[in-house]
Amino acid sequence: MGGLGLHDLYVEQGVQQILALVGYSREASETSWMMTIELEWCQVQAGAGVNLLESPQPGFDYVKPCWIMSIHAFLVQFDLRVEFTHTHRPKPLCDHDQFLMDTWRLESLPVTTMRKLNAWRMWLQVSRLSEITDPEGLRLHQDSLHGRISHHQKAQRLQWPRQDRPQAKWWHIWSRCLGRSFSTDGRDTKLRVSLGTWHPESLPTFLPTRILFPLGSPHRACFDG
Repeated sequence: MGGLGLHDLYVEQGVQQILALVGYSREASETSWMMTIELEWCQVQAGAGVNLLESPQPGFDYVKPCWIMSIHAFLVQFDLRVEFTHTHRPKPLCDHDQFLMDTWRLESLPVTTMRKLNAWRMWLQVSRLSEITDPEGLRLHQDSLHGRISHHQKAQRLQWPRQDRPQAKWWHIWSRCLGRSFSTDGRDTKLRVSLGTWHPESLPTFLPTRILFPLGSPHRACFDG
């Protein structure tokens, strides 16, 4: 700052956070493991089709603030990115698939609305459009439209982070946004663009298993209202 040689404290904080993340990620230590868990926790909570630090983008204010999201905001502001050798990279499960939160994020919905939508998404244990449609990929599934976890999701071997059932009065926001963004006329269950061929290679990466908690875990995700 001027001739005093003082550092910008925000920039200094961001640089030191990145150095700590990169430095510890190269170690085989408990600290490195906890950082990996925190990063992947944020990834699941974001429900995005991009890696938060490898492809930082604006619009993730609905994710609970933490030091990972602080790094993310710093990277976005200064157009930077952090690359990892081994990390979770979400993928579409079929042709024409979409990540729900990405679609709504690009629509620039208010942060409060995004938090409510994300709470319902976490409750239903889904990330992609293909996970709330019928097997043919032609219509939105009735379970998802009515706030029920589908039999397919219950049959998963993976246990999602805990999310309490959101308030019932938020449900019309979820249903309305699904219809407006994906259905033919905003009300019908028929998809505007039918889903295509499945990608079997994407199925094992449904969720990063290292951040999933055992049944009965006290960990809670997202937004309590």
